[in-house]
Amino acid sequence: ELTSLANWLSDAEANCLSSLDKNDRSSRSYVAIGAIYRDVGQYTKALEYLEKAAQIDGFDYASSITLAGTYDLVGKKDTAEKIYIRALKKFPKNWRVYSAYGYFLTRNGRHEDAIKNYKYVLEFIPENINALNNLAISYMYVGDFEMSAKLFEKASLIEADSAVLVNTGTMYYSSGHFEKAAFFYERALKLEPNNYQWMAYLGDSYKFIPSRKKDADYYFNDVIKYALQEIKVNKDIARSYQYLARAYTHFHELPKANEMMEIADAINATSTESYYSHLRIAVAEKNDGKILHYTRLLLENEYSLKLLIADPDFQVLKEERFKNVMFD
Repeated sequence: ELTSLANWLSDAEANCLSSLDKNDRSSRSYVAIGAIYRDVGQYTKALEYLEKAAQIDGFDYASSITLAGTYDLVGKKDTAEKIYIRALKKFPKNWRVYSAYGYFLTRNGRHEDAIKNYKYVLEFIPENINALNNLAISYMYVGDFEMSAKLFEKASLIEADSAVLVNTGTMYYSSGHFEKAAFFYERALKLEPNNYQWMAYLGDSYKFIPSRKKDADYYFNDVIKYALQEIKVNKDIARSYQYLARAYTHFHELPKANEMMEIADAINATSTESYYSHLRIAVAEKNDGKILHYTRLLLENEYSLKLLIADPDFQVLKEERFKNVMFD
């Protein structure tokens, strides 16, 4: 399946380049190939094509939000936000722009502002599953698990896709309801049986259920298997190494976990996924200095205090010696 994906990406790249050979003023073709390069981690190429698209057609919302999102991924957040705000002024009735800006706000820990944007999207389309899902995530980040659950349930009734199921599972995981969390992660994995992220989440739930600890080992072994397969296809995706690090941490192979994070950080060291994975390792190492460092980074970015304390893997943060960092 991963080989097929690589072939598909190669074909898509070739088709976009062929289209540009025929018409080098097609902003949509520049956006399409820019998105392909973004998705495979070739951000310099992605920005080159997306900037070209924006120059050709400044009134194409797709080029604006894709360009802004890519700048966010490479850490140029001020540039990204300026593009989003400019797009909102140009397209004040376009719900997709509000949705994209809401996602940017969520990624950068501005959850109250994100909630306002997603609510605005729902004024346009009340049953927009992505907006419901993202709004639920934002409420989860601010610690309103009840509202988050209601929104996830509403989204799942419209369309039970794997992302909605996983997010519902994560809400239950954060609440300590591990069997319920596992139930939703299992459903997500049935929809995407080779998704090693879902495997890791399921393994996390099982490790807290005494009768399912062997199942946790089974799924973390599968995380290693499928993440290594993805690396063979594309070695430039940080996520693969981050989830390998989490799997190795589960098996207490901490030198391997740190080695994976060194590779991941060489690709992208400033994402919340990176900080979260490092914190998992630091807790396993019982390294207070690293725990404090990565806790602060998470609190400065996407994570709220309530969500971080609720995470079952970070219960050490409730101990007296960490109160200063949690309540500064």
